[in-house]
Amino acid sequence: MKKIHWLLRGGASSVFKKIMISLPLLHPIPDAISEELTAGIFSLVPWGYEVEGDVVGIMPDLIQKISEQAKLPIKLQLVPYKRMFVQLENGEIDFAIFYRSNKSEEIAEPILRVHTVNNVVYGRSNSVLNQYEDLSNFRIAAPLGVYFLPRFDIDEKLAKTNVPNYTNAVKMFKSKRVTAVVGPGITLRHLFRAFAIQRQTLSSPLTISKSEIWIQFSHSSKKAHLKSIIKKVALELRENGTFSRLIKHGDNEDW
Repeated sequence: MKKIHWLLRGGASSVFKKIMISLPLLHPIPDAISEELTAGIFSLVPWGYEVEGDVVGIMPDLIQKISEQAKLPIKLQLVPYKRMFVQLENGEIDFAIFYRSNKSEEIAEPILRVHTVNNVVYGRSNSVLNQYEDLSNFRIAAPLGVYFLPRFDIDEKLAKTNVPNYTNAVKMFKSKRVTAVVGPGITLRHLFRAFAIQRQTLSSPLTISKSEIWIQFSHSSKKAHLKSIIKKVALELRENGTFSRLIKHGDNEDW
């Protein structure tokens, strides 16, 4: 993906403006539904980000497939994660694909699981990182306001350096100001490649938790009658492997 220049300007947290685009149907269909939904995209590489004015990433790709299959126009709205919550709560966004939690269920109904993400810690290749107890030997860059695992989040024995976002975490890791970094494996791999960090210089990742990404429909949406269509089409795309292929394509697992 063409994103290195954008990442080096500040990464996902630099997106504080609202970007709205309409996903075109590749082949207009006469019996397409005329109503339009608005989908929220949270600004985090490689899930959703901006390149030269375009919203790109895994989430836009997933939603475009849903739009095409459902014959339903869907508008994308790229916003910071916390703002997406506010807009789902007030119904400005009809649905979003994001991490399911107790808090998310207060504002939106989870209708379909899309993917499960491994939250991991990477160290350097010459370090021992085989089990949770090994983490006490590292200084770990951890983004503010992100919760991975209760044990990890409140563990006062761990040396953690809080940073604004994952881009800053990886930059600190590269400059050797920290000895490890924590985050979703798919996001960290994307940033390692962007910052030219070679795989052979890293330890094997230690998975500390898993997070499920779901399609979640706003409780305040005025278009709840379209929810069943989104769920039906998304289930078909998940079961036939389309979602998995798009996510794998957006991942840098084999870099």
